[in-house]
Amino acid sequence: MGLKWQVVNGRQIRITDNWIPKSHNPLAFNPATIRSSIQLVTDLLHPQEGWQHPLLRTLFPDHLLPNILSIYLPCESQANVDTLYWSLDPLGKYIVRSGYHQATNINVHSTTTPSTSQGGQLIPPAIWKKLWNAALPEKIKIFFWRVLLRACPTMQALATRSIVSAGVCLRCEEESESAAHMLLECPRSQTIWHCSPFGFDFSGTTKMTFEVWFVDWTLKAPSKDLCCSSMFLLWEIWKDRNAVIYGDLSLPAPDQIVQFEGTATSVLLTTWLHLPVLCFRRTVEDNTFIATGSWTLKSHDGQTIFSGTSSYMAMSPLQTKAMACLLALRSVDLDYHPCLRFYTDCLVLSKILQNQFEVPLEIRFLVNDIRNIMRRFSLVLVLHVPRAQAIMVSASNFVSQSA
Repeated sequence: MGLKWQVVNGRQIRITDNWIPKSHNPLAFNPATIRSSIQLVTDLLHPQEGWQHPLLRTLFPDHLLPNILSIYLPCESQANVDTLYWSLDPLGKYIVRSGYHQATNINVHSTTTPSTSQGGQLIPPAIWKKLWNAALPEKIKIFFWRVLLRACPTMQALATRSIVSAGVCLRCEEESESAAHMLLECPRSQTIWHCSPFGFDFSGTTKMTFEVWFVDWTLKAPSKDLCCSSMFLLWEIWKDRNAVIYGDLSLPAPDQIVQFEGTATSVLLTTWLHLPVLCFRRTVEDNTFIATGSWTLKSHDGQTIFSGTSSYMAMSPLQTKAMACLLALRSVDLDYHPCLRFYTDCLVLSKILQNQFEVPLEIRFLVNDIRNIMRRFSLVLVLHVPRAQAIMVSASNFVSQSA
C-alpha cells in the first residue's frame, strides 16, 4: 500500500506494519515467524547502537537488510514520534491521482485478495461490459454485480462471516445456500425455471459456481434481449427467496412467472417476435394406427420457410403427437435456425417438454429423442397454444394473449 511509517524511535510501529522503505513487509503475510517478545519496531533497536543486526537476519530475508539499514535514526535528543507518510508521492503527501492508480493496480494485479475479489477475477471484461450496457434497471445490474463478486448475502456467505449459525438454504432445508443453489439448483428455483419459457433443467447438471454458469450462458445467448429476460427471471427468484426467508407472502411458482412476464413483457416481446415459429399437427386415419404428421416453419413476419409431411404408425394419440413433434424438429436445419419457438396444441406434451409432467412410459423413448435434438439448438421455447391459434395467429397476437 502507499501509506508507510517513517521510523523515528519505532515505539508506535508494530513489526508487521508497512515501514520498510522500497518494499513490502514480509512479516505482514507471515506473522507466525515473529517471536512473542518482539512486537514493535523499537524491539529491533539497541538503545545506543541502533539496529540489532543478528536479530534482523533472523526475521528478514537478506535482500531487505540494506533497505532497513538505510533508515536514518535520529539521535535521542532529536527524536520525535513516528509519523505516517504517502510513499507514492515525492513530498510524502497523499494526492487523489496516486491513490486512484494504486487502487487500480491492486484490483488488477492482486493475487492474495479474499474470496470477494476472487469471484470478480473469473469474469471476463466482455461480460462486465454486457452487464452494465444491458437494458435493465440499475438495481438489477447491481444485484448481479454483487453476485458475481460473491458479495451477495446468501446464507452460506453469512455463515462464513459468523452472522448466522448455519448456511443451509431456508427454502429447501437440504443444502448449503450458495449463489448457484439459490438461483439455479434449489427445488423451488427449479420449479420457477420449469414454468418459464426457458425450461432450463439444472437437476441433472454437474455442480458449478454461478459465475461459471452466468459467463457460459451470457456468451452463448443468441441475443442480448434473451439474456436480459433470463436476468429478469433470476431477479424474480431472488425476490421470491427473500419473501420466503423474511416471512412475506410468497407466490406459487406459476404465479411468480406471471409476475415475471409482466415485469419483462417488453423484453420478451422483442425476443419472441424475432424467432421463427415451428408448428406441427397430426391426423389419424379412422380405425387404423396410421397417422400423418405435418409441420411448418415460419419466419417472425409470417413467411413460410419450409413445410413437410410424413406418415407413420403409432399406438396411442399421445404417441402420434410425440412422433409428429420429433419429425418436425428433425426437419429443421440447425445451421440456419439455431433458435426457434415451438408451438404445440397438446398441453400434456408441452408440459412434458418443459419438465413439468412425468413422462409416460408409452412415449418415453420418443421424448428422449426429442430432448436430444432440442439440446442441439441454442434455444427452443416450447409454448402451448390452442390448435386454432397455433398456425393462424400472428406472433404478436399470440404473445399479447399469452402474456
